Amino acid sequence: MNGIGKERFGAFLAALRKEKGLTQRALADRLYVSDKAVSKWGRGDTVPSTDTLRRIAELFHVSVDYLLGRPAALCQSCGMSLVMDSDKG
Repeated sequence: MNGIGKERFGAFLAALRKEKGLTQRALADRLYVSDKAVSKWGRGDTVPSTDTLRRIAELFHVSVDYLLGRPAALCQSCGMSLVMDSDKG
């Protein structure tokens, strides 16, 4: 998986799920997958398919790139990630 590892993706997805107040079962139902699949993602055992990643992104109103830990914006000339002033802390 590019960007972030399976474990970090699982933790990130679990945080998004909890932020929306969804149980593993509720997320599974919305994505038409088993709750065991969602559990495996959360533990970092496996990752969702490309189609499922798209459905997750739509459900949480984020991009697939965001789910994969890629920067929101890249410089068009050099490809470096662009950091907004608000992201600097």
